Amino acid sequence: MRKSIQEKEKIRKSLSGIMRRFQVIEVNAAILGKSLDSEINDYEDAVIEVSAYENNVDCIVTRDIKDFRKSRIKAITPEELLAIVRLEF
Repeated sequence: MRKSIQEKEKIRKSLSGIMRRFQVIEVNAAILGKSLDSEINDYEDAVIEVSAYENNVDCIVTRDIKDFRKSRIKAITPEELLAIVRLEF
């Protein structure tokens, strides 16, 4: 957001809107443990995927779609998300 929006107040408003629309999910010891056995090679990406799966999320938003090829949860780009939810910045 900092690259495309220069005004801090606009960034705050946008992030506030995102936080109202979406739920932040927990990462706990069980998820971290399950991530060790993931099909996804990168551990941090595995944590994201396992946490998303365990919390029944609709999708993972990422700029690196290729990192989630083996994901059980669909991965989409931020641009795809914006097109879906029609958030305006």
